Amino acid sequence: GDRLGVVSYAKNRSEAPSLQEVCSVIARQEGVLVTSCSVDFGASGAPIFTFENGSPQIVSVVSAKAHVENKEVSLGTALGAPLALLQAELVAGKGVFQQPGPASRRLSAQDRRRSIGAKFVKP
Repeated sequence: GDRLGVVSYAKNRSEAPSLQEVCSVIARQEGVLVTSCSVDFGASGAPIFTFENGSPQIVSVVSAKAHVENKEVSLGTALGAPLALLQAELVAGKGVFQQPGPASRRLSAQDRRRSIGAKFVKP
């Protein structure tokens, strides 16, 4: 499969990242990449890169470690289409806060006689 690399801060390495440059895609299934990349606890969320065209590009994010046929593997979410869509929306100016929030209204003591929609019943 594709040549991959992982940069992670895993178990017992919280102060320094490690780069594994030589691992590969073993299988792809329903949006999940099964890779030969060596990961440990704490590596979840670490980027998985491909080195096509001499430049690293994120293709996945570590989700879990597992065993397949007595071999340690890592599982990652395939990011191809979702990442391309996110990048296109960001370039188009559609950020996280693309619409204004709901309007608020301040009430003063003089406003208490106006109907605000809530009804209170005194016992």
